Amino acid sequence: MQTGTMLVPAVPGGVVADRADRRVVLVGALGLQAAAVAGVPVAMALHGLTVAQFMSAAVLLGAGIAFGGPSACSRCAPWSRPSS
Repeated sequence: MQTGTMLVPAVPGGVVADRADRRVVLVGALGLQAAAVAGVPVAMALHGLTVAQFMSAAVLLGAGIAFGGPSACSRCAPWSRPSS
């Protein structure tokens, strides 16, 4: 589930990373991932955890990776770029 949702927004994620401020995109993507992961233990503590919540967390994690990956690789992590 997470891999499939990572592939679908990968191209728009790359376009957004190229055209917008990459740090803002990266912070937004990491915030989305953090919110998805934080929702699981909260729901578990409230005895309301469902399979649908696990699936939506996987979808949000995949989307966060698709948008955050291109941003992290090029600007915020200059050591990951090949040297010219």
